[in-house]
Parts: sequence; structure tokens; C-alpha cells
Amino acid sequence: MYNPYINNNNSYNNSLYSNNNKPNSSSHGYILKQEIYNSIVDYFGDVVFTKINSKSTSDGTNYGIYYCKIGCMLCVDNRYLIAIVKEETNSHNFYNDHYYEEKETIPIGSQIYLSNLQWNSFQTRSIDDFESINPHNIKLKQQNVKNNRNVIVDLEMKQSNETQDRVVYDCSENYPIVVDIMKRKSKEKSIYDQMNGYENEYYSEKCSLQTLLESYQCVLTIF
Repeated sequence: MYNPYINNNNSYNNSLYSNNNKPNSSSHGYILKQEIYNSIVDYFGDVVFTKINSKSTSDGTNYGIYYCKIGCMLCVDNRYLIAIVKEETNSHNFYNDHYYEEKETIPIGSQIYLSNLQWNSFQTRSIDDFESINPHNIKLKQQNVKNNRNVIVDLEMKQSNETQDRVVYDCSENYPIVVDIMKRKSKEKSIYDQMNGYENEYYSEKCSLQTLLESYQCVLTIF
């Protein structure tokens, strides 16, 4: 069946912006964001994501949540790529001499190439209980990734903060990247194997963005 949302010509990316909030392509910040988007596509490959769910924040903003299941012959955990995308108002209509905005969202179950997702958050996560966050019981096929290194994924990241449930890394170069490494919850009851309910792990002071992405505990955001 033809799926109008699965394409790789960036038409959906363009529709995310209304005339009032479409970014200026000459903006330095916009160009940096596009470089980051492109580097992630280059590293993993233009894999296909499926919209599993959507969420609304307290201010009424809607986000689509897209997943891609990663195949790994030697892995014992279930690895996923996750893209969280802000759902924008993207069409205008004229009725009774007045313009009004119509919110058009991508349906649950739609498949979209990574290159067509301008995400607010990109995550690599290990999820053992995927069924619990998949309310529509959508089946995902495993996909292989390329792991093509590039300038941005080789950037050095520096640890800037640590809390009970995460470790935060900032980019040491002039890229607007922040990464949260989500600590694994302890499966052991022994106090020697856990710290405040989380595994007692070592986190390097400096490492590459690639290392953080490959931890599959990674939440990458662009500020």
C-alpha cells in the first residue's frame, strides 16, 4: 500500500513550518542544526522510523514519537532509535471571510525516513519492555545501521553534571549539542550492586559523541 509519508525528498520537513516560523536558511544556528541532522543520518543510515505514539505537554504542544528497531547479532538487549518530533500547524484555510489554521498530524503507524524527521530529541535506548510503551501494538522490523563515522559524531563531549538518574555531557566544540546518559535501573536487590536504585557504573569525563550514541542510554538534544 502506498504510504504518502514515507519518502526521502524532505517534503515533510518543509511542511513542518508555517510561513511565520520557517527558519531562515542563512541563520548560522539553523545551518548547524542541519549539519547535526545530516550527521546522524550519515552515521546510522537513512533508516525508516514508525510513529508509535504522540504526547502533549502541559503547554499544549504535541509531539510525535517515532521508533526504529535495530538489529544486532551479538546484542542481548532490545535496541531502538527514537525520534521525538514537534507536530506543527502546517496548513491554512479560508472560511466565512476568515483564515483559520488546521492542525495536520502524521497518523499513528506511518513510516518516515530519518532524513525527513527534524527531531527535537534523538535517542538511542535499550528497551526490554517495548510492549508497555506501544499501546497500538505496532510491529517493528529490525533494521541494520551503517555506523559511518563523521566529523560530528567524532566530536569530543565533556561531562558537565551528574544526578541520581543521569549524566550530562556538553559538546566541547561550537555545536549546540547536549547529551543525557540515562543510568540503568538496578535489577539486583543487593545494596552492593546498586546506588539509589541505579547501577553503579563508571562514566568517562571525556568521550566522543559516537561513544555516547553507542551506549544505548543516550538522549541527544539540540539547544
